Amino acid sequence: MNDDAQDLRNYLATRDAACPSCGYNLRGLSVQACPECNQEIGLRVALTEPRIGLFLVGVVGWALGAGFSLLLLVFVLFSSLKYSRSIGPSDYGFLVTLTVGATLQGGAVLLLILHNRRVRRWSLAARVWLALLGYVASLANVLTFAALGF
Repeated sequence: MNDDAQDLRNYLATRDAACPSCGYNLRGLSVQACPECNQEIGLRVALTEPRIGLFLVGVVGWALGAGFSLLLLVFVLFSSLKYSRSIGPSDYGFLVTLTVGATLQGGAVLLLILHNRRVRRWSLAARVWLALLGYVASLANVLTFAALGF
């Protein structure tokens, strides 16, 4: 038996610990797999509080504007289909504004999600600015929509 397996057995000998996969109590586990779901179990060092809170606040800020634009785009497209109304040149400014907002802010959300580990390692100030910028961009998106008189 290797040291990792022995360390795991020693740790679980006197502690209640739920299997991360199925929730089965692993107290007294003698093998390196959960007896309930047969997933391999390992003893690891983990962060007690990952830097995810401010990251999620930022993602929500950027997603608000993207969601606003996408929701209105879907509404316009379904309304035009439902009422057999064609989209004409007078609607182009409206559609372009919504498309640009959805693309820019949706792209920002996608980049944040794809690079979340890197972003979470940024300084506190940089992560606060990124979150604030997301809310400012969402507000600018709504104000642009309102200012253009749609």
